[in-house]
Amino acid sequence: MHYHMILAVISKMEKFYLLILLIGALATTCLSDTTIEESFMTIVNDCKAKENANDDDATVVINHEVPNSLTQKCLFACFYETLGVIKENQMSMVSLKTLVLSKFSQDGNAITTINELIDECGVITGDDRCELAHNILECLNNGASKRGINKKQL
Repeated sequence: MHYHMILAVISKMEKFYLLILLIGALATTCLSDTTIEESFMTIVNDCKAKENANDDDATVVINHEVPNSLTQKCLFACFYETLGVIKENQMSMVSLKTLVLSKFSQDGNAITTINELIDECGVITGDDRCELAHNILECLNNGASKRGINKKQL
């Protein structure tokens, strides 16, 4: 009974967002590495088409490198938007934490470190989606480097 009352209060968008987070967490936990990699590549390829990017641009996303062209920045923006990491011109710390922390579910020290990193970068906002994606990625990569984390784990 209480469950239905709570759901009635949550807007349709919030229900959709929570469902996506739940599916993402379950998928990350339940799917094989191959399936996760295939899903990752599907998003990259979809964004590559949307942003008129080429294979070299996609390689930057795949390797989590800081983009150096507008196309690459916008490719990251599409990727982050698809994953829910960028919402309403700011980073969604909940989405990013759900996405990244699921990879470290058994390592308490890593979880603490990742939470600190995401909190540090969570203040980044911007009106330009492509620059915002670039700034988020740059912050995450720099923070990961300072903490001895492989940027590909983010």
